[in-house]
Amino acid sequence: MKKGEILEKEGLRILRLEGSPYEMGYQHGKALSKEIRWLHSNLKHLFAHYEGILGKFAFPIFRFASKILEKNIPKEFREEMRGISEGAEVDYNSVRLMSLTEELGKVFYSYLKPFIPFKCSCFVVKNGEEIIWGRNLDYLFYETLPVLNILFVFFPQKGMPFISVGWPGIIGVPTGMRRDLSLILLSSSTKSRVFKSVPQEALTRQVIQYSQNLEDGIKEILSLPATVGQNLVLVSKNDAKVIEVSPTKKAVRSLNSNGYLAVTNHFQIKEMEGEQVPPNPPRKASIPDELLSLFFTLEGSKKRAEKMKMALQNNHIDIKKAMEILDSVSGPGTVQSVVCIPQKEEFWVAKRGQPPVTKGEWIHFQIDDLL
Repeated sequence: MKKGEILEKEGLRILRLEGSPYEMGYQHGKALSKEIRWLHSNLKHLFAHYEGILGKFAFPIFRFASKILEKNIPKEFREEMRGISEGAEVDYNSVRLMSLTEELGKVFYSYLKPFIPFKCSCFVVKNGEEIIWGRNLDYLFYETLPVLNILFVFFPQKGMPFISVGWPGIIGVPTGMRRDLSLILLSSSTKSRVFKSVPQEALTRQVIQYSQNLEDGIKEILSLPATVGQNLVLVSKNDAKVIEVSPTKKAVRSLNSNGYLAVTNHFQIKEMEGEQVPPNPPRKASIPDELLSLFFTLEGSKKRAEKMKMALQNNHIDIKKAMEILDSVSGPGTVQSVVCIPQKEEFWVAKRGQPPVTKGEWIHFQIDDLL
């Protein structure tokens, strides 16, 4: 693949980005200009669609607040956003807002009511010496995002090459993979928000791009102040950790005695429980009550975690079983689903035009073919 070139594999687009932060951003913006312009034009409508009058009220506040939060983003990532803006020929303020929408949404809603925009599920299991991990990413804009999934392949001038399953115009890495390290981001609702900290979009990039190994990644996460609650899962070829993060406290969880981790949107470490607050669902009335309960409440988060634990206990988990587990905890907002075997350097991405994407085809990739 040439830099800035888009290829497709079974309908999933792959985009190679290479060079300086600005160059990678420009390639990103140029290649995905149509999609970025559409998001630029429709972001306000999307907020209003899912959140009604509050969404319309939130949008101008988000635009203003993104200028403040930008000061805490390292210069290289600001340069990358500038490149996206100029490559796509859209206003820089819109690109910044697109990358910080998740962050700003959590901060904004925390002053009105606790809210979890991500309703995600993840597991890691160790079969002998082999690790398999899987993740579902659920998001509010679930009717729009499945067709916008992109496999980004980054070759930065500084740091490590990596793969990110993401969306047009976004610099963050909700799901990232390298030869020796994987990163999975899940949200968690917390009591307090610190607006003068490193946004999670920049944090995930720093960890996957610059950490030398799993231990180095943990140190990086523990050293940086956070703006919002997160469960960050790091997986190497032979180990895995969850770093439970709030703006005021952090703690690390390891594989349990049975060799697995189940992670959703709540904290499971005792000392972190006091940081948690119960989220409330969005105001879209068309979502059935039972789905609201399962995907937008702490109780639902715990049920999904228990469901995965039951499937992982005393079972040898292969690729087929891993996909079945993710499907069993998927829902109307599941816009991204990935399974990976780090030791074999291979992964699968679910492809479907509507959620849950776990009901679609699974596309196989070798990390070596991409990196």
